[in-house]
Amino acid sequence: MPNRPPLGAHVSAAGGMATAFERADQYGAEVIQVFTGNPRQHALRRFTQEELSQYREERALHGNPIVMSHASYLINLASPKENVRLNSRKALEAELNRCALLDIDRVVLHVGSGLDGSREESMSHVVDGLQEVIAAADGTAVVLLETSAGQGASVGDRFEDLARLLARLEPSARFGVCFDTCHVFAAGYDLRGDGYDATWKAFDQTVGIDRVMAIHLNDSKCDLGGRVDRHEHPGEGSLGIEPFRRVVNDSRLRHVPCFIETPDDLQYHARNLATLKSLADPGDEPKSADPA
Repeated sequence: MPNRPPLGAHVSAAGGMATAFERADQYGAEVIQVFTGNPRQHALRRFTQEELSQYREERALHGNPIVMSHASYLINLASPKENVRLNSRKALEAELNRCALLDIDRVVLHVGSGLDGSREESMSHVVDGLQEVIAAADGTAVVLLETSAGQGASVGDRFEDLARLLARLEPSARFGVCFDTCHVFAAGYDLRGDGYDATWKAFDQTVGIDRVMAIHLNDSKCDLGGRVDRHEHPGEGSLGIEPFRRVVNDSRLRHVPCFIETPDDLQYHARNLATLKSLADPGDEPKSADPA
């Protein structure tokens, strides 16, 4: 086993879900994140039995890697608009039903934006929506609340938001966190220098590192606290390469699958994954970060 977390990428499933595995192999991705439907439409995608059989065959052929789904960008359970929340619940339920068919056990979800509503009201909408969807949907996939960059009235940019949401959601085993390095940095939590340990300590004291079930390893085009979600290739943005070196060598995170969501996947995914793999300590034991 590599002396680091499993490293992978968001991979296109154009041409059918089964095609993602060959692309992932070409990139050197050990774990895969996909869209199971169109991320910018509410239209419900349905799979034929032939598609499902091909998907399962290809997944087995490629070693049964962890596959994670990213839910539609249109889902906004925090919205003050009732029709938006209704459509969002339907879309998330359909997402979880597709994941049950595809044996996907983790779904990344943008917590949403309250627009002109209060943050407390927005968070209540999120809890109500998630509880309704979890009760109605098929399967047992865990919904991972993604850390937000803090654009506009988005929820989830503060660790306290995530902690309060998770404390109200039941059963707790069905909910976790996807920690995005770009988003956290843009929201004002530094991951450079001494900021790395300070940020993870703050996260552990509010949310708990044990709730992190996926990490997005994205650099940031914006500066610290810029509150803009713009991904850059690892080491080429405002974060620089050192935070990524620390993540892949952090013994607390060794079991957490890490994914890149960087631009121009066809040209850069293989290069970026090779860079991340090269950062791992070659020693016999994982290198621990400073105690939180």
